[in-house]
Amino acid sequence: MILKNSVFYLLLSVVCLSCIACSPDVRNENRQKKIPQKIISLAPSITEELFLLGLEDKITGVTTYCNRPEAALHKEKVGTVVSVNIEVIFRLDPDIIFASPVLDPKHKTRLEGLGFNIEVFPSPRDFTQMCDQFRSLSRLTGTEEKAKLILKNTEKRLKKIRAARTGKYRPSILVQIGTRPIYVGIPGTFINDFIEFAGGENAASGLKTAIISREEVIRRDPEIIFIVTMGIISEHEKKEWQRFNGLRAVKNDAIFSLSADMVCSATPATFPDTLEIMSAYIESIQGQAGRQN
Repeated sequence: MILKNSVFYLLLSVVCLSCIACSPDVRNENRQKKIPQKIISLAPSITEELFLLGLEDKITGVTTYCNRPEAALHKEKVGTVVSVNIEVIFRLDPDIIFASPVLDPKHKTRLEGLGFNIEVFPSPRDFTQMCDQFRSLSRLTGTEEKAKLILKNTEKRLKKIRAARTGKYRPSILVQIGTRPIYVGIPGTFINDFIEFAGGENAASGLKTAIISREEVIRRDPEIIFIVTMGIISEHEKKEWQRFNGLRAVKNDAIFSLSADMVCSATPATFPDTLEIMSAYIESIQGQAGRQN
């Protein structure tokens, strides 16, 4: 009888300890104490940054929008940046989930209730914040030294781009990232940093909202218009602007397209890539634009 009771209490202890070990609170606490070995990313820019940090083998799941680098296409898809498949994530059992603020709050609450550690990174307001978030990502993943090297290389490239500028020409630039209504990059955003780092002035300066009318764009008369790639819509927008022959960007033949991935999902490593493209366009029309003004 004593032996039976001993066995019973031993089994009961094992069951209780198992329940405690598997409880959401304890699971989450354990995950937060160690460097993550299994990572899920719910934001394209974060996915690209994780690859930059050499964490490809630790990434177990991404969204359907995560298409850079190419290797991200082969990772298991757990949903979109907004809506996720809870069952798939539970099966993958990640140590940490990186998300953006657009993740459905209900899904976030459900995942946290299951004991998953979720780190939300807001959309960076400028290049400095982008780099700060990259450092935070490296601290959470144990890759701080790798991040330092990447940021050091980025700074070198930025200095080289600035040094390559010729003259004091600072064109008025509009970056259009949406249509119907027209949506543009305004001061206080990292898109404004793209413009200023490339040597231009933001034609949307002074706007309190990113939505602008076509008439207001014509009044501001930018010398260069960059249209962020939106498929067929981008080509339509270019033709739409070309109807206004008096617009300086039309006279300069300076309406260009930029990749949405490079502009809207920039990383510290790709930020200089976009700047180089923009700077090359500016240089190509500099003499012509100067004569027009």
